[in-house]
Amino acid sequence: MAKVNISVDETGVDTLGKLFRVAVFISPAEEKETLKLQALEIEVASKKGTRSWASRSLAPRERVAYANAIAAETSFTGRLYLVDFANRLDYRAMTIEAIARVAKTYGIIDAVAIVEIDGDLSKKVVQEYANGLRDASLFVDKVRGVRDQNEPLIRVCDAVCGWSRDIKDVELGRAFKNAERKGIITRL
Repeated sequence: MAKVNISVDETGVDTLGKLFRVAVFISPAEEKETLKLQALEIEVASKKGTRSWASRSLAPRERVAYANAIAAETSFTGRLYLVDFANRLDYRAMTIEAIARVAKTYGIIDAVAIVEIDGDLSKKVVQEYANGLRDASLFVDKVRGVRDQNEPLIRVCDAVCGWSRDIKDVELGRAFKNAERKGIITRL
């Protein structure tokens, strides 16, 4: 049975349910290391480094350089998704639903998923995610919480979440639309 890797981050808890957005990066397990290296190269070239999108030390020009590089990274095509929810407060349920929707859209059939979610997750929360995903008909091998400082694809999801909230900036908005047009980012 094939394996897929799923990396997840979210944004919007601060809106108290008005808008909650989940970014999901999905790929065949055998491609994960190559994609991580490409993400690292983008971080270095853009000078973003491992900093979070929300970091005050991340300059606007570094954000724009990173966004343009993601929008140009063809190996990310069809792998990066954004799922929006409105007027709900059940954050874990929305995250589970987003992962399941992405898996269905990506076409996971007879594959086992390894799911990495940003954050320090307790065993109870990990089990809740695993059970929820199984209930959504996703075969789950493992769910684990990871800190974005340690995982390049989680940092991509973090950046896409932040970037999607900053699209009022002309340059970031243009890069985001470009990424959507090319299929680098798909909204569900």
